[in-house]
Amino acid sequence: MKAIVVKSFRDKSDQNKTIVKGSFYEASEERIKELVSLGYVKVEEKKQEDGKKKAGKNAKA
Repeated sequence: MKAIVVKSFRDKSDQNKTIVKGSFYEASEERIKELVSLGYVKVEEKKQEDGKKKAGKNAKA
């Protein structure tokens, strides 16, 4: 899973590595959820491809 870093932090497995604000961080879903709860990263919603619409309550049958 990939997330955007909103607050710099040190990598849990390598304390000498700093993950900087504005970069992308890739880790397990569990680790990303932990970092989101701590306020270090945020997960961006996947963008829909052009021409494809998501079915919702306003979708016509």
